Amino acid sequence: MSAKSTGPVENKGFFEKVKETINEIWNGTKDQADDLKDTAADKLEDLKERAEENFDNLKKKVAIKRTANTKTAATLKKTITKKIPAVKSGVNEKTADATDRVNSKAANVKTAAGKLAKKADEKGKSITADAKAKTTATKRTTKSTANSGRSKAGDTKK
Repeated sequence: MSAKSTGPVENKGFFEKVKETINEIWNGTKDQADDLKDTAADKLEDLKERAEENFDNLKKKVAIKRTANTKTAATLKKTITKKIPAVKSGVNEKTADATDRVNSKAANVKTAAGKLAKKADEKGKSITADAKAKTTATKRTTKSTANSGRSKAGDTKK
């Protein structure tokens, strides 16, 4: 669905149009960044759930092995504590990767928006300069035509 108005057409200046375009682009990038952030948060939650499931599964496996092998409590504790950091580091690595990707994409979007804003500003300045030059030239032409017309009219009166 378009965000543009369906009402009567308004005559807007170039800079107003540029400003609206930049605002639309910025709002789009913010929405995209929010979506990426939500996706990363969902992925993080999924990874945490999987880690908890893996941890529970490891506990069960260790418990089964303990009963089967009649391991001592100290041996079980060592086994669990060895596997916990591995699971945690895996989750932390995946979370860090997802966060890095989100931050990278957000930075790319901000850079692109900045470049577009700079281009629009430069374009606006050049168009304004051209318009001023044309206006000045037109004023000069109009003044010189008006002045030459007055002198001719004055010559015929004498």
